[in-house]
Amino acid sequence: MRGDWQIIFWLLPRVPDFFGKWRAIRVDHLALEVLDNLRRSLSENGDVRDAAERMVFFPKHALYWT
Repeated sequence: MRGDWQIIFWLLPRVPDFFGKWRAIRVDHLALEVLDNLRRSLSENGDVRDAAERMVFFPKHALYWT
């Protein structure tokens, strides 16, 4: 997951190269891949949060939510 957030700059039309100079890139397919990786890294956290909220707000059914 950490690597997914390190490449967030690839969503921009320009990215730094090895020497620190900003170079233009094509964003179309690569941006979709990066966005999908970021979405997947956040969805697991959301699932855990949803389960915790259900256990707090509906304690009678806590075993059902796990």
